[in-house]
This record gives sequence, C-alpha cells and structure tokens, in this order.
Amino acid sequence: MRGTARLFNRPPIFDRRSLPGLSAAGIRNSVLAALAIAVVGAAVFWFTGRAALPSLDPRFEAELITKVTPLIEAKLTTDWSTRPAEMACAVKPVGTIPADADTITQVQAVYVWASCETLTAQRTAAVLPIGVHLAPVIGFDIPTDADWGTGHVTTLFPERFHDALLLGERPEGLETALKARVQELS
Repeated sequence: MRGTARLFNRPPIFDRRSLPGLSAAGIRNSVLAALAIAVVGAAVFWFTGRAALPSLDPRFEAELITKVTPLIEAKLTTDWSTRPAEMACAVKPVGTIPADADTITQVQAVYVWASCETLTAQRTAAVLPIGVHLAPVIGFDIPTDADWGTGHVTTLFPERFHDALLLGERPEGLETALKARVQELS
C-alpha cells in the first residue's frame, strides 16, 4: 500500500484493484466527466441565480423617467451645488416597488441609474444608482463615498436590485440621454 493509508495501518479507501475492468484511463475519464458536469452545473446556477430583472414596459419606463428626473435634479442641485437649477440628469429605471406596478400611481419607489452633470463652466459629472421614494412621501437613497467604502450601500437598495445597481454595470444610452438633457436645459 502506498500513501497515507499505510501510516494509519488501514487499507486505502479506493483501490483500483477493487473495481475489476476499470482502467486508470477509465477512472481519469470518469473524474473529468464529473468535473465537467460540476462546472456546467455551477455556470447554470450562477446565471440563473443572477438573472436579469424583467424589463419595464417602454411607456411605463418613460412615465417613470418623466416623474423622477426633475426630482433627482432638484435633490442633487440642493445637495451638491451652490446655484439653483444647476444639475442635469438622465435616468434609466431598473425597477420599482412594488415589482408588479404598471402605473405611476402604484409606484412607492423607483430605483434608477442616474447620469448627472452640472450646468456650469466647470463641468462635473457623476453616474450613480439612486432610489427615489414616491409614496408616502418623496425621499431619496443616494449613496455617498462613505457608503461605498463601508459596504453600507447594500442596505440602501433592495437585494433584488443589487446586481443591477451595485456591480458597476451601467446601462447603455445614459450618456447620450444626458447630452440631450443638457441641451434641453441650456
């Protein structure tokens, strides 16, 4: 006997001789097949567990954008700047609470990606996830640098939005929409 089995004075757990007709190549192929199945299973689990959120109806999404864009611009202007009407934002809704809301009156909160820019000579910009609470009162979940550093940012957004908002995968088209919004407000 070889290996650690001899150290403990016990027979090995697996001995090729105990499986007649199974060669070393057969064992290797069986192990490789099992590994391949495990990898495929892990990939399926990974992608199904991280499934994309269902997309919003385009008309409903447009309503949400129309509703929350000026609210976000006003909030960021108040919080981040010294002059009124100084921020321009483009937003892309990720989802709502409740999830099955299909009219603006049903929405209690909407979670968006926002790309915002100051309308001053010294342009500064930010792209960040924001939660906008519409009912019962208007409120905002806007992560700060400290929230990102401490991990507190995960408590600002419902868990079902974490992949869409916290993994840094920004939606396409935000920059183009921001340029259009800047021109509209200038």
